[in-house]
Amino acid sequence: MIDEFFLARYPGDGSEQKKVREFLLPLCKRHIELGLADSNFESNLCSGEEPRYWQRLSEALLAYELIGRRARRKAIEKRTGLPRHARRSKNLGRGDLPRASKYS
Repeated sequence: MIDEFFLARYPGDGSEQKKVREFLLPLCKRHIELGLADSNFESNLCSGEEPRYWQRLSEALLAYELIGRRARRKAIEKRTGLPRHARRSKNLGRGDLPRASKYS
């Protein structure tokens, strides 16, 4: 159902339409495969109702972003050998707060 929906929503073989489909289709399928979607995700996404489409797509995009951040954090922890809370900036650790700029 999702394949046909994205093909109809972003038709044609233009590079932009194709890029959107090639990004969103696997992202939504992965969201379902990981068990992050409820039983109505696919039907809501493909319902043709704009607000419902954007709500469900936003859920999948947010999950994608959060999973990516967690993976990057784990890679940093593995590389440095330190958990996130143990890594400190050189400017922190003495009770100092970082400044936004030297003019603030």
